[in-house]
Amino acid sequence: IKMNFADKLVATYEGRIMKDGDIVILYEGHDSLDYLTLKNGSILNNKFGAFYHRYFIGKPYGSKIIASYGKSFLYALQCTPELWSVALKTRTQIVDDIDGSVVAMALDLYPGCVVAESGTGSGCMTLAMARCIAPTGHIHTYEYNPNRAEAAKGEFKQ
Repeated sequence: IKMNFADKLVATYEGRIMKDGDIVILYEGHDSLDYLTLKNGSILNNKFGAFYHRYFIGKPYGSKIIASYGKSFLYALQCTPELWSVALKTRTQIVDDIDGSVVAMALDLYPGCVVAESGTGSGCMTLAMARCIAPTGHIHTYEYNPNRAEAAKGEFKQ
């Protein structure tokens, strides 16, 4: 059976339902990811059209969401640390998947580890390490820039 990339994305997230308040990764094309926090009654307007949040809510992740006008669409994906680091608008240098994997391996991270991170930045490396040490580990992270610290804190809560 031959599957294209879009079919693989749908199969990966099949069965998980989007709900109000979820962060959704928007697959807009092979070179474009964005994200959205679902809020019933809101509308996302971008270069692909207008997408009412109600089009997402109640549908499974991986769904193809059609714009309210025209033939444009996007795919709604569940947020993962890997997709988040690509979709996030950078505040600082982003550690990509390969570099994050090398760092995690060099640190010998495994479930239950306690990590001290200096420089939270965008939080992408924090999320990558959290994935390695979950579910029983803990990360202590420090960011000196108050704007970046608040932005990361809000995103971590979501």
